[in-house]
Amino acid sequence: MKWKVLVLASVAVGAILVWQAPRILSKMLGGTIGVTTYSIGDQTKAERILILGNSLTFYNDAPALLVEMLKQADPQGNYFITSAAWPGFSLENHLARKDVNALLAQKWNTVILQNHSGSAFEKKDYIKNEMMPVLPLIEKAGGKPYSIMTYADKFYFNNQSVISQSYRESERELKVPTISAGDMFFHIQETNPEIELYSPDLHHPGANGTFIYSLAIFKKLFGNEKFAKLADFAPGEFDPIVCKKLYECVRDWDAIAKDHPEYTAQLPDVRVDIAEYLLSENKYDESEKLLTRRLQAIDAAFPSEQKNLPKGQTLLLLAQSQMSQENPDKMRLAHDNLVRAEQIFLKVEGVNGDTVRRIKSVLNNQ
Repeated sequence: MKWKVLVLASVAVGAILVWQAPRILSKMLGGTIGVTTYSIGDQTKAERILILGNSLTFYNDAPALLVEMLKQADPQGNYFITSAAWPGFSLENHLARKDVNALLAQKWNTVILQNHSGSAFEKKDYIKNEMMPVLPLIEKAGGKPYSIMTYADKFYFNNQSVISQSYRESERELKVPTISAGDMFFHIQETNPEIELYSPDLHHPGANGTFIYSLAIFKKLFGNEKFAKLADFAPGEFDPIVCKKLYECVRDWDAIAKDHPEYTAQLPDVRVDIAEYLLSENKYDESEKLLTRRLQAIDAAFPSEQKNLPKGQTLLLLAQSQMSQENPDKMRLAHDNLVRAEQIFLKVEGVNGDTVRRIKSVLNNQ
């Protein structure tokens, strides 16, 4: 009889855990999975904002942070914000849900579209094709659409320029403004590597990553005048010095982007990294400068055991840039960088043995 009671009890506990799993996970991640609403002021006059997102949205509760920013920047304002976010969701996944379609049937001033983190590496035009079915619904709802640029996983430091180009191409073709959160994320990694933007899984945003993500949304939606009122915004759990640096990055973004080709370039094939494109165009010096900067950023931003893959990839491209210049000093640097890359790839799990063999072949022929 006891075993029957134990089985029934375990089944009941299992059922409760399955039922409560989204709530438990939400609490662990500091955000809310599913549909959540936030309101400020008089709801009959409210500016209505809908966010269709995923874990990049609900980690650390980005919508709630956006609300806190509005309370500081516009305390007399009226806002109604709804977040609909589930783990790993694409926009196609959103449109498959009845509750999301019911939301899209309401009136909205703004609808923010967050595609999944790997969307830039799906088949060609994936981001554009994901957005297209949603746009007529947003137009019918009276809203203006915005798309949020994702960022590369920390291990794949060199992938950001591909992600950036994919979103810029989609913006150009669909005329949907892009919020450049991914580029800002990448820039902070380079310029302020002491600021950790990622959670421990090196994929999702940490608290600082969510802060710059929310700042980027705020500035795009509410403009410079309201954004200026966030200059000293630092909620209790945040470091005010870090908040100030993230604020300044978003504030100065237009000027920053002009000086960095990876934040502005639009290549014929958006799936090619800007450094590789510069190589293909025989712009070896430009490629070397960009890759040297990346290498320095990787060394500064990563603990030693985590930097191998992005460092090895960067060293290979850097060596190629240096070898192509046919300068004896550059050739010596290229040789050293190939040796370093070989040593790294011998340690990296899952790297094809052909990579190491190709490096050995080049070294043997030098």
